[in-house]
Amino acid sequence: MFGGRSNSNDVRDRVEDIAEDVIDDIRDFGKDFGREARSSADDLKRGAVTSLYDAAKKMRREARQRGVRGESLKSVDNIARGLERTAHYMKHNSYEDIGEDIEKSVSKSVRNNPLQLLLIVLVIGVVLGLILRGNPNRPQ
Repeated sequence: MFGGRSNSNDVRDRVEDIAEDVIDDIRDFGKDFGREARSSADDLKRGAVTSLYDAAKKMRREARQRGVRGESLKSVDNIARGLERTAHYMKHNSYEDIGEDIEKSVSKSVRNNPLQLLLIVLVIGVVLGLILRGNPNRPQ
């Protein structure tokens, strides 16, 4: 019994040291994971931007090679311009900016069309309910 308090303090100190080491390891892992995720997201974003520009260029080229004229050509050019604007927006805006813009757009749509939103949510709910319910003739 002599020195029992000292042993419990040593054990508690050792457990606290181990816990601090684990917390530091988790924090380092989180930073590394975040850095890798951001790098992968940046690669995907660059690839998407390149694909959008390439698709716009290819649409225009194909339309002209096939002799598309008039309103159809204008439509192709409008779609290609939209792809290029999207690529430009993605290239020059951060993820945070894009997220804020999406949030503003969704909020505006909800405020302007609440009944349409409720209808969409209802339809999604019914579809999910049917999917999750499964086949009623199936043995349980």
